[in-house]
Parts: sequence; structure tokens; C-alpha cells
Amino acid sequence: MSIIEVIAALMVFSVITLGMTAALGTMAKLTRDDRGREVALGLASQEIDKVRAVGDAFDVTNDEDQTQTVDGVTYTIDRTTQWVSTDGSTATCGGSGGNLQYKRVDVRVTWPNMAMLKGPVESDTLLAPASRINDPSYGTIIVSVLGADGTGRAGVTVTVKSSAGVAVTPIDATDADGCSYVLKVTPGIYTVSVTKTGYIDYTQATTPSQSNLQVTAGTTLPVGFQYDQAATFLPKLAPGFTGTPKLPDALKVNLISTRGVDSISASASSATLYPASGGYAAVAGDTYTSTTSAAPTCVDDDPVSWDAGTVNGVALAAGERQPASLAPGATGPLPIPLGVVQVTTDGSTTKLYARTTTAPSGTGDPGCATAASYTYSGLKANTTYTLALPFGSWIIDKTSTGSGMSVTPLTTGELTGKVVTLDPRGPAS
Repeated sequence: MSIIEVIAALMVFSVITLGMTAALGTMAKLTRDDRGREVALGLASQEIDKVRAVGDAFDVTNDEDQTQTVDGVTYTIDRTTQWVSTDGSTATCGGSGGNLQYKRVDVRVTWPNMAMLKGPVESDTLLAPASRINDPSYGTIIVSVLGADGTGRAGVTVTVKSSAGVAVTPIDATDADGCSYVLKVTPGIYTVSVTKTGYIDYTQATTPSQSNLQVTAGTTLPVGFQYDQAATFLPKLAPGFTGTPKLPDALKVNLISTRGVDSISASASSATLYPASGGYAAVAGDTYTSTTSAAPTCVDDDPVSWDAGTVNGVALAAGERQPASLAPGATGPLPIPLGVVQVTTDGSTTKLYARTTTAPSGTGDPGCATAASYTYSGLKANTTYTLALPFGSWIIDKTSTGSGMSVTPLTTGELTGKVVTLDPRGPAS
């Protein structure tokens, strides 16, 4: 045989060998997957049997990320539950408006390296309540309590009172799915409230309630709350400035989140707030006067109102807020951006006054439609102070109508005569 024939034969042999190897590998994977599916099916059936043994649909809740190891393989078992109502809708607590009928339980088993085309092993069953739920002469109240991440919160106490002040007892505090049920409720007007130590709702209420709820015979009333463990924010004044500047009397800080605007005092040592997923951006001043994101009365307080521009030859980037976000129960900083100036009092000064004024040309200050003024009390004569102020253009004097005294901006800002413009923007990159 020539060398060419030998090479050709080796190539053919190599192709056949590679094909056989791939086929054997595929067969091994399929065999492993089939074995895994047999085990997963057994685990799913076992979970269904456990659920059926409970006996009462109200006692069966979601149970995610259970794990069990068989022959060195870790299987994850997820159980999800939903009430099926008379109108055909499904929900974890029920509560679509239709009366509860039965609970559907779905079990899903996954494991590492399973064949994705086949998907996980799934099994389901239906559970009927242990006793009659609905009574045509009475109504039902379903309370759902969800945390900031949209999942249920357990152990929340539910209180239900009629318009006459008579308490109605729920089955129990909220279960693992955040559900609580009040059965056989006499038709009428009710108030529902929830409470748990250390918890707060998205309106910053520690014991939120809903009133004037109408319960009708033969129907189900859903009542939902957004309620979670409070986060503790620690205000940090003028982040980036070394030292603690003196605050004006009664300076308010607006906390802007996806749900609207809340407020705290700038002198607060801490703020206990609902752990909103998007966090809170602190804006000092009287920018917002309501709990909704209405049109601000003084736009230059808010850094995002300052456009990119050039001031005295320095290119500045557009202003940005500094949102702070915390997990439920966590503690962390809340930056409160402020401008800081230095002022030295004379021999007769015990107070200083700051008031907004027309923004000097070329500063880029978007302005303040409604005049704002602040007072600094308890000062000493012939003393140098660092004073914190919201962003904008200010006149500072020892009288409320003075024409201005000598000040020095210690943070980004410009001095135009006696007018100091405190700017939230930083240099453009």
C-alpha cells in the first residue's frame, strides 16, 4: 500500500471512531438524563403525597428551593400553590373577587445537567378545603401581604373590625405566602389593618389600614397590602465635604422614590423607611410640597434640573441625584447633597438669614419660582461658620432683608458680587 492509501485509511478510521465516540457520549448523557428523570419523578410524587397528607388546603403554601441529594446528584424541588376561584381565575391567596373553590398544587423538580429540551419534571394535584368555605349568607375577606420584592410576608397580624367596632377573627396571621383568610363574615362595612414589629408599608405607615370595605353576602373581598421590614437610613449631609456644616432651622429633605415623595427633617439622625426597590433620592429644600411627584416649586434644589454647561471656562456635567437603596431590615447611608459656604459673623450677630435671589447670568442656575428663605439661629459673634444650603443662588446676611455679606463657597459654586450660587454639578468627563 502506498503512503497515500495509508493516510486515507487512517482518516476514514478516525472519522468512524469520532462518530462512535460521540454516539457513545450521547447515549451516556441520555442514560444519565433518563435516570435523573426517574429519580425526579419519584421526588415529585413524594412531594405530592406529602401535600395530600396535610389534609387542609389552607395549610399548604409555596415551598421553593427544597433540595435532596440522590446518588450524588442534588435535586431542587419547587412547590407552588394557587387558589382556583369560582370565576376561573387563579392566585396565590385567591382574591380575584370570585369565591375560593380548591387549591392547585404544582411541583417542579430540576437537577444539574438535565436535558433542557425535555425540561424539568412536573406534577400537580388539586386540594379541596377540609370544611366548607363559602356560605351564601356570609362573605369572605382575603388579605394578601406582599413585601418589596413582590413575595408574601409571613407572621403579619391581621385585624378586622366592623363599622360598629366589632372585631372579626381571621383564621390566623399571614402564612408563608402572605395570605390570611376571614371566613363567614356578616355583610357590612369593615376596616382591615395589619401590623408586625419592625415593619412599614409603602406609605411609611407602621400599622396601615383600609377602611369602608363593603362585604356582601355570597362574595369574596380581596384586600392587599405592600408591607415589609423597615430599612434604616442614616443621613449623610453634604457627602464629599469634610466636616459637619451647620444646618438652617427646620430644613426639610424630600425623599423621591418610584411611589412619590416623602420628607424628613435634615437634622434627623436616622430615617426608618419602606425598602423601596428603586431606593430614595434625597433633595434638600422645599422642592416638593406634596406626597406626589407634582411640579416642583423650586427646581434648582433638585440636581437633575441643572443641565450640562460651561461656567467660567469649566465644562460641567448635568446634575444627578444620588439614590440610596437598602434591603429590608438593613441599615446604611442616605446621602443628602448640599452646598456649603463659609461665613464669619461680626460683633453683633446671633442669627444669619439666607434667601433665594435671581440667578446671575452664566451660572446655569435653573432658578426658583417661589422665594425660599432660611434662618441660622444660636450663632456667636466674631465666629467663622460653615453653613449648608440647598442648591441655587442665595444672599446671606445678618438681617432678613440685607443686601448680602462676604461668603466663600466651599463646594462647587460661584460668587457673583454678594450672590453665591451653589452648584450640584461636577466636571464633565
